[in-house]
Amino acid sequence: MQDPNSPTRMIDDRTTAQPEKRLLLALLENAVDDFKRYATASTGRGRRLFADVSAWFGSTSRDRFLDFESICDGLGLDPSFLRGGLDRWRAARCRPAGARHD
Repeated sequence: MQDPNSPTRMIDDRTTAQPEKRLLLALLENAVDDFKRYATASTGRGRRLFADVSAWFGSTSRDRFLDFESICDGLGLDPSFLRGGLDRWRAARCRPAGARHD
């Protein structure tokens, strides 16, 4: 079953039929997986990996082909929308037990 938060759900079949688009999508999905995996890391290595992937998502650079915003451009995705979704996911995931959501 596909993750409902996966970037793949935002891409239509015409886009994923192109090999270069599939590669961009795979890179983006891997970064989302790393973000989720290391968001609550307690080891130094895990915190560093989260800092790296978080900085990649936070960058607004489009200078290089593999910059987050360049990948979003190539896939026709709104980088702000993806960042917002990741921020909301992290806030919900990292909320202390018993904290209320108003």
